[in-house]
Amino acid sequence: ISKPIQGFPMYTITIRGVIYSHHRNKTSIKSYYLGNHGYLTINLSNKGRNTTKLVHRLMAECYLENYMQDLEVNHINGIKTDNRLENLEMCTSRENKLHAYKTGLQKSGEFHHQAKLTKEEVEFIRTECRGLSAKKIGMLFGIGSDSAWKILTYRSHFHKTTEGV
Repeated sequence: ISKPIQGFPMYTITIRGVIYSHHRNKTSIKSYYLGNHGYLTINLSNKGRNTTKLVHRLMAECYLENYMQDLEVNHINGIKTDNRLENLEMCTSRENKLHAYKTGLQKSGEFHHQAKLTKEEVEFIRTECRGLSAKKIGMLFGIGSDSAWKILTYRSHFHKTTEGV
């Protein structure tokens, strides 16, 4: 059982995310490729115009009752290539980000790929560097003075220490 893909009358999609092409009285399975962000991607055509689509978005459009274009499609198990219907849900951008943090898909704090400080260094700045200027702290730790000021005033690095707000 499959459903037609809106805007692409020569294609259908199953609840497992398999896309069929129905061109020239011939039915064939379309092949996917892994896109830049790790999602399965497919090229579809209609009236001579080629379009690149994300398979999980096509699944949501065809099968999720609460589909809305301005919402995001969350992969419940965190596997971006698992486009089975039971693994997809609609959510807001905020809900999707929270899900990524809770499941460990998105790293935070010192484990984030852009982190420059460890938790211990943040605590040291807050407890031992209070008399120094943000500019001086920034130079000592290789961070900007604005980042140093945000750490000192608890406007960033929310793993608060014993002297939290």
